[in-house]
Order: sequence, then structure tokens, then C-alpha cells
Amino acid sequence: IRRRWLDNHFYGLTYSHNYNPNERFRAVLGGALSNYNGRHFGEVIWTASQGEQNTPPIYYDNDAEKLDFNIFGKIHYQLTNKTNAYVDLQYRMVNYSFLGLDSIGLAADQDIQLHFFNPKIGLFHQTDANRNVYTSFGVGHREPNRNDFTESTPLSRPKAERLFNTEIGYREQWEKINFGVNLYHMFYKDQLVPTGQLNDVGAATRVNVDNSFRAGVEFDARV
Repeated sequence: IRRRWLDNHFYGLTYSHNYNPNERFRAVLGGALSNYNGRHFGEVIWTASQGEQNTPPIYYDNDAEKLDFNIFGKIHYQLTNKTNAYVDLQYRMVNYSFLGLDSIGLAADQDIQLHFFNPKIGLFHQTDANRNVYTSFGVGHREPNRNDFTESTPLSRPKAERLFNTEIGYREQWEKINFGVNLYHMFYKDQLVPTGQLNDVGAATRVNVDNSFRAGVEFDARV
């Protein structure tokens, strides 16, 4: 019988600076920096031949570190009394240090660094006191998770996925009733999906799908 443990330490900081020179223009510069240190280890607490282990031996011990940094700038501009536009630009860097498998399946210390640029633009229009419409387009990235790195070799690891997201919405707001409808289209490049397949070292893993999408309409109301 085995017992698996995590001994985690997470710390970081966030920061932002607001700049509002007039009623039409608002800007924010901000970001975050965080570091995760995780010890992954397992103990054998009972065996058929020796029974309960008073001092359980450790059968695996793996340290991992993830450094996550991002910086963004966001600008809101009042085009007219009823129309507002915004631009949001973010740069993100992720650095993984871990014990994984090399190209021939042997354990080796590894270091991977990923860089992402995530822009977003949007337009908001207040048609009258109770109704508004909006539209936005953004690009986002998602990196592979820990298992994608540690349970594969460099030849079989998936790439980060990229999302192109477009939304158009309409909303009515009254004193006691709130109603909205939102249309969305999400186009993925290299989407990370589980397929049930095994990688080149026999572990279940996620793979990249070259092109995929989700599209739909959402309704919500509140009374």
C-alpha cells in the first residue's frame, strides 16, 4: 500500500498602476509574478511480507518548480457619450523546471520556457438607459500541464494551445429584471484534448488537435 504526498510552497506578487488623465481616457499597467515549488513524493506504508511500515520508505521523490510572469497594458477610451472601446495587451512567460524523461525514456532534469502574447479588443455601446450591445475579440494561450511534461518525452509532448475567441452580446437591464444573450465562436489551434491514446512511454496523455472550434449562444436572465 502506498501513500503519495505533495509538499507545496507558492508565493508571488501582483501590481498595477492606474492612469486616468480625463473622463474619456483610462489606462492600467499591471501584471503578476509567482513561483511554485512542489515536492512530489511517495511512501510505502504497508507490504504483504513486512506489514505496516513504522518508517515508510520513499519510493519516489520529484521536485518541480514553475515560474509564472505576466505584464499587461489596458486602455479604455470613450469614443462618444454612448460608445466605449478598449485594448488589452498581455505578455506572459512560463518556466518549468522538473524531473522528466529524455528522448530515450530516462529520467533527466529538464527546463522548459514558454512565451505567450495575448491581445484583446472590445467595443461597448449603450443604446439607451436600459440596453447595451458589445463585441470583443481576443487571443489566449494555455500551456500543457505537469503530467504532459513529466509523463512523456520531448518527442511526444503536446504544444501549447492557442484560442481565437469572438463574442457578440446584447443586454437589457431594468430595476428588477436583467436579460442577456451572447453569441460566441471559439477557434482553437493545437487544442489540448484527451483521446485515450498512449504516448511513446506508455502513459495516457493529451494530444494536440490541429484545428477545432466551439460555437453557440448563451441566454441568461435574473429577476
